[in-house]
Amino acid sequence: MTNNLSFHIFLKPSFLFQIISFCQLLNISYCPPIEEDIPEGKSLVIVAYNPLGWPRVDIVKIMVNDVNLVVKDSSGNTIKAQYVSLDNVTKNLRNFYAQAYLGQSPKQAPKYWLHFQVSVLSLGWNTYFVSKASSTGKNRNLLSKIKNPQNDTIEVGPRDLKLTFSSTSGQLKQIYNSKTEVDVLIQQSYLWYGSSIGDSDSQVSTSCAMASRAYIFRPSGAPPTIVSRSVPLKVIRGALVDEIHQEFNSWIYQVTRLYKDKEHAEVEFTIGPIPIDDGVGKEVITRLATNMETNKVFYTNSNGRDFLKRVRDYREDWSLSVTQPVAGNYYPLNLGIFMADKKSELSVLVDCAAGGASIADGQLELMLHR
Repeated sequence: MTNNLSFHIFLKPSFLFQIISFCQLLNISYCPPIEEDIPEGKSLVIVAYNPLGWPRVDIVKIMVNDVNLVVKDSSGNTIKAQYVSLDNVTKNLRNFYAQAYLGQSPKQAPKYWLHFQVSVLSLGWNTYFVSKASSTGKNRNLLSKIKNPQNDTIEVGPRDLKLTFSSTSGQLKQIYNSKTEVDVLIQQSYLWYGSSIGDSDSQVSTSCAMASRAYIFRPSGAPPTIVSRSVPLKVIRGALVDEIHQEFNSWIYQVTRLYKDKEHAEVEFTIGPIPIDDGVGKEVITRLATNMETNKVFYTNSNGRDFLKRVRDYREDWSLSVTQPVAGNYYPLNLGIFMADKKSELSVLVDCAAGGASIADGQLELMLHR
């Protein structure tokens, strides 16, 4: 994932003083100032700030209830925008955390995400105005089209980068970039490792004998359990972004986004609460399996350092005795993980700390929830 643009929001009234509101809980999709009705003749003002040392052209999305809005830049030019309906998983998560943070549930949930493109200079800011569309003109920011697959495979992507999915299993099958001609067969799955309950000998206190817990990842030794082999799939197409919604089971939901001018896919997952009624602790991962020939080598970033070469079941400084073939090959990720062969490279960037590994050639996996 890429670094997000910072943006602040305030309503512009008819007098000089302006009320600035910050979306402190935007990470749980809760921001009352942008959900309220925009009065006639007034605008919702979005200030986009770029903290980086180079110009940015990116997509900002805000939650709204009105489908009849227009977005304009500071020069009065109308900006192309796109609506996407808010899914039920996001609504439920928003209600749960709003109740936890605020002690009360929101009065109503927003109906749509409004996407629009912003352009901001390095270490600069730009202002955008969201207002009701003129009653004399038609709003062209129509709702995105939801399409259910009709063929065996479905190709998604508004520009060079394309993802191909199976319409029968709902699984990712291929990544293709027409600009670079990179073509990789790939499958993404969600799985979970069963947690070890620890060895019976209470006198043994090494980490190799302890139960899997907060600071120790120790799977039971059994192969990971795949969550689902058949995934319901919904495809949303629009002028700025295509989205693929997948429900792997009742507690794992994923949205994959491909933006018009980007050569990467953005993946947003919602996991939990993890069921433990069966008495088994679960270490939830996502696995990317490809046809790449990586020869045990992958690269990880940790604590802001450059990417470091990792070789499965090997340490350069000493002779490694492999007792934990899974946990012993996991590394902390602050920025990302990648693998490469003579033809292509697959990189996964994270927006929060995670664990990552390559347990088999041509595979990457990330620990997402425990």
